Amino acid sequence: ADTLARFVEVAFDGADAIFSDNYFDLPAGRSRTIAAPLPAGWTVEQATQALQVRSLYDAFA
Repeated sequence: ADTLARFVEVAFDGADAIFSDNYFDLPAGRSRTIAAPLPAGWTVEQATQALQVRSLYDAFA
């Protein structure tokens, strides 16, 4: 992103998961690696398609 992303949240649509980090700030130009176990019976492809990333910006967009 070109600007600071505040309160970034990651989730899987349709499944609960515990991510290694959640609700974090992400400075412009930076990336962050997080991990989560695959939901039971899911493939990596399913998890990739269900991954949602939101931030405070999305609450007002």
